[in-house]
Amino acid sequence: MKKGFHFDQAGEGTPFARITNVGAVSGGEAFLMEGESVTLLFDSGYGFCGRETVRRIETQIGDKPLDYVLLTHSHYDHALGSPACKRRWPGVRVAASEYAVSVFARPGARETMRIMDADAARVFGYENGFDWTEELKVDIPVRDGDELFLVPSDSGSGRDDLTSLRGGLKVRVVALPGHTKCSVGYWFEEERLLLASESLGVYGGEDRITPCCLVGYRMMLDSLERAKRLAPAHMLIPHCGLLHGEECLRYLERAKEWAGVCREIVIKGDRAGKGREEICRDLKRIFYRGLACENQPEKAFDLNTGYLVSIILKECTENVG
Repeated sequence: MKKGFHFDQAGEGTPFARITNVGAVSGGEAFLMEGESVTLLFDSGYGFCGRETVRRIETQIGDKPLDYVLLTHSHYDHALGSPACKRRWPGVRVAASEYAVSVFARPGARETMRIMDADAARVFGYENGFDWTEELKVDIPVRDGDELFLVPSDSGSGRDDLTSLRGGLKVRVVALPGHTKCSVGYWFEEERLLLASESLGVYGGEDRITPCCLVGYRMMLDSLERAKRLAPAHMLIPHCGLLHGEECLRYLERAKEWAGVCREIVIKGDRAGKGREEICRDLKRIFYRGLACENQPEKAFDLNTGYLVSIILKECTENVG
């Protein structure tokens, strides 16, 4: 069996000449995508190192503006860097799902983001990370099927008519829930490029793809099938980079297989009388190693795995094996 995946950061075959991970730390990846007329950021990384992410963007684009930030979901390690971008480039337009907008509006959700971001800052040795939670803002709330026509921020087109413009770089919003209810991807149909969400799994090295469903196991499987039906020729995987050609389909197939492995471990462990903490430890031995350790603080992995086990036990009660 072919092992591993080749993650590229060359945009050949896509609308983008260069795709660069400008995230300041591992696990807080943010991909700067430079097109002929439009420059965007795919996810924005942690908040505590947002200013460093901005400096990395500046190094790449110089005096050019950053036009868009496209967020996949509302989690702190993907969204909290966006206020730093808005402070540096006031004309940048941040897009996220309507559900993510409602999450950002909740004081309790913002407090959780603040706590998790501060914990990550300590892990990475940042003692003076800035708290951006109160500056979180979405300019373009989107829903499944919306088409956006991405234009330069200095085009004078305004901010509220992006879905009615005839021109620019066209992208369609694709709901990909499972990791969260607010998870979305962005589909450039002409070039068959999918900017994916974590509902399609988190790559952990070799051929391991960790299932990442915090709200729905079957929802996650449906999202994998939806992505497969798109038949992407290029797929940008959060935290990792760009896949091309047949590797896109192979990734989606392996993600589904690993989801089945995870489900089997959980159900069989439960039937053997194991408690949830023990089942979580079983999963951790398999999935929390290699790149997974680099890309996610242990506390966050443990929290996510607890949700994963609960979701599978709730949804998957049929016989296994």
